Amino acid sequence: MSDFATILPPVIALLKSKATRKQLTAKINESVDIPMIGEETEAKVIKAVIKAIVKGLEEFIEPDSDSE
Repeated sequence: MSDFATILPPVIALLKSKATRKQLTAKINESVDIPMIGEETEAKVIKAVIKAIVKGLEEFIEPDSDSE
């Protein structure tokens, strides 16, 4: 198992935590200002990006059928 596959599960678990996602979204939202888009919409976009990142990271640790 690679170091990456060892490190990712706890990171993914942390990012899946609703409280962590809420804190991370708030911190990112403080730094991002998209003109003509309200704070609520920005937060929704950030949450969606975080969920997409988690999904992508989960795919990194799934067994690769080519390597079996």
